[in-house]
Amino acid sequence: MSQHTDTANPAWSFETRQLHAGTPTTSGGAAAVRARTVVAGVDSDRLYPLLQQEELADGIPGTGGVRVIRSPHGHDGFLLETDQVAALVRELLDGVPIRAGRRTP
Repeated sequence: MSQHTDTANPAWSFETRQLHAGTPTTSGGAAAVRARTVVAGVDSDRLYPLLQQEELADGIPGTGGVRVIRSPHGHDGFLLETDQVAALVRELLDGVPIRAGRRTP
């Protein structure tokens, strides 16, 4: 029998259990991050839903929220949407927020 309680999305169940087990997001470890950070997620990713990125961004000071990669390709969107990912990397390296794709709280 599977250890996952959500058979429709077993990865979400696993990640949810990890969050409740005291991983950096819930234990305060994310708040210790001092490096410039861009948190991004793919809008169609069912393996790692945007909610998880929102929780992470909320826990890391100065992220400015989640950046959303728009893609019909689900979890592989971060591999296929190279222009959007490149813009996020430029934002991180240059320290200048890119307005397009920003998810507002």
